[in-house]
Amino acid sequence: MANLVMGAGYAFILPSVAVLHARAAAHRQSGSILATIAAAAAAIVGIGAAITTELRPAALILLGMWWWTVGKMGAETGILPRALGFGTATAGVAAFAAAAFVPMGPWLWEAARLALGVWLIALAVTFTRR
Repeated sequence: MANLVMGAGYAFILPSVAVLHARAAAHRQSGSILATIAAAAAAIVGIGAAITTELRPAALILLGMWWWTVGKMGAETGILPRALGFGTATAGVAAFAAAAFVPMGPWLWEAARLALGVWLIALAVTFTRR
């Protein structure tokens, strides 16, 4: 049960997805839809990965897909500050590389969750300043 509660942290991305979707749709509707779908998939698989460790690589790939899409679109359209956009896209590439080349141990899963938490805080600060 504790793993499910810890995995539910992935559900905390959904409010930021709603805000990002609304901001991005005005600039690039296709990217907004892709980012929203990737984020929803990352949230669902991330919750499942807290219980079933076999899902962790898939959750990391989906997180990377979401971060790459949001970061690239954010930097290009200005929905995110340029530095946060490039940092987010870079985090997406790092998530892809980690899923592909690093053995999926508990430390990698915890590092990805920590990175997600730090990113969500940075995003919240960005939203409050605008």
